[in-house]
Amino acid sequence: MSNIYFNDFEIQALTLALIEKTFTKKFRKLNISDLKTFIPDKVFKACLETVKDIKNDYKLFLNDPNFLVRFIIHVNNLFDRVKFSKQETEDTMLTGLALQYPFIYDLSLYTAEDLSKHLNISISYTETTYLLLHFGSYLISRKQNLINTVIITVNYYNNADSLLTSLSKHFGDDISISEIKTNFSNEDINSKLILTTEDNIDVKDNNYVVKITPFLTDTDVIKIKKMINKIRHDVQTDKIIKLIGIS
Repeated sequence: MSNIYFNDFEIQALTLALIEKTFTKKFRKLNISDLKTFIPDKVFKACLETVKDIKNDYKLFLNDPNFLVRFIIHVNNLFDRVKFSKQETEDTMLTGLALQYPFIYDLSLYTAEDLSKHLNISISYTETTYLLLHFGSYLISRKQNLINTVIITVNYYNNADSLLTSLSKHFGDDISISEIKTNFSNEDINSKLILTTEDNIDVKDNNYVVKITPFLTDTDVIKIKKMINKIRHDVQTDKIIKLIGIS
């Protein structure tokens, strides 16, 4: 047998790595309530508080159960790792990713700071990089399935934040709101779906438009759902037509 010696730090790091790999493989079989059996209550609550803070400050609803399970497991392992990590200089990978994905970079810094506050720990640059990769993987994957959406409203300063929050809550898994426009010109609209509080807007033929009220109502929600279903149907039909070669 080889005379290989592992110090306490290396043994702990290897143990945590094996635990993380095991949990990651099994996360699809877990739900939020299952996590309470092995995730410390302090970590569990900190994760939910951070997700709530992200919703309030970024208008980003991370309420997908699959995301929450993976995020809580990730933070639990992070919490264990920081006990053994050392102070370090800034991660060059983090700097590079910041240039490529500025929003996700900012979100990861915010999350690291928020978790640090809730858990009373110091999160390293390396762990912040891991958070960025975690968010990036989820958000980029989700965005590929979302419908690009623009909101048109002249009452931006009065109701746009409320409207954005309501839309994200109801359609966070269906649409990606790329812009809120107060001065409308159809030449600069590059979006599949347009949600507008204004009457008689002139748009391109390939735009899908839903007229909504300044404060989202149940009727608005139903109208948007129907349009989302129509868009998905039309996109799927176009794919089939291209596949079988019908001009």
